[in-house]
Amino acid sequence: MKKLQLIVSFDYELPLGGCSDYEKGLFVPAGRVLDLARKLELPVCFFVDALCAVQFKDWDFEKFYKPLQKQITKLLRQNGEVQLHLHPHWMTSKFENGRFLPSHDKTFLAFADETGHLSIENIIKKGANELNGLASEVIPGYQCVAYRGGGYNIQPYTDLIFRYLQNAGICIDSSILKGYYFATETQQEDYRSMPSTPNWYIPFNGNIREPAQGGMFEIPIATAPISVVAKLAQKLKKRKNFTHRTYDNSGSTLFGCISKKQKIKNFYYRLQPLTFDGIFTDLDTLQRVLDHNLHLYKDYENPVLSINSHPKCMCNYHLHLMEDFVAMVSKKYAGQVEFTTYSAVAETLRLQKVSHR
Repeated sequence: MKKLQLIVSFDYELPLGGCSDYEKGLFVPAGRVLDLARKLELPVCFFVDALCAVQFKDWDFEKFYKPLQKQITKLLRQNGEVQLHLHPHWMTSKFENGRFLPSHDKTFLAFADETGHLSIENIIKKGANELNGLASEVIPGYQCVAYRGGGYNIQPYTDLIFRYLQNAGICIDSSILKGYYFATETQQEDYRSMPSTPNWYIPFNGNIREPAQGGMFEIPIATAPISVVAKLAQKLKKRKNFTHRTYDNSGSTLFGCISKKQKIKNFYYRLQPLTFDGIFTDLDTLQRVLDHNLHLYKDYENPVLSINSHPKCMCNYHLHLMEDFVAMVSKKYAGQVEFTTYSAVAETLRLQKVSHR
């Protein structure tokens, strides 16, 4: 392995179950992330919830859409990037009396309606056009190259999703957490039994477990396993002792119903992702995940993995954690780990294809 390449990414989205304050729910914490990234001279990616932008352009242009434009402009001008993130429930949500009322229908692209307003094709096209248009106001001709599914969801219609993402100019997926499993009545992600390679091409037939010569290039979110004992220890910890690690975003989450049996199964397959926004996450945890992946992929050349966090969950503790992690990487892992971007990886992939012709 020459170097492990890390992409620092954030899912740029409101609390999906409702939010009474856009500033607290998104713009203030995202602004703090951008200020820290500028201080650290760190390239970061915002996976922008593009259908939210589509709807709020009509719902609340002045109080939401314009601040969103301003924040995206700031990100791009400090050498960050925006990439595509989709929560289709925005298309069936409503806006009344100055507040959005979230739909519990079609929260993820886990449905196949091949016709009309809510087709997978139309949803992807609408989201990509909106985000490329926003970014092109700052960088003419900007083209998103990467995608992350809302709720990490790219199943069960992976073939359709990837086909239409390709049509929209997307060549990279970054939705998979190896070994992850989570299911409710409205979604299911099953990323067990993934390929052993750090990165691979997922064929356009949608088989995520069989690497191909071409297709959608996968950049997973870095994870490490957790023992059942460690998971139980976390569960028994009193959350009241971690109030300094929680952020009041004036919102709520949006999950489908989960049976008791399913909750146990979800718990059993819980992983530790490389993220800055966990309540129980500290620098030792992040180092353990990083060391796990360095060892796991030591025989591969230039593996690329993602860090994923959510500004809507990040308080001062998480910002300090992000700063400490970047400092640790620079000091302890110099020559082993470097930060990159999806755009840089996409350009490398393009050059490789050209050289192989």
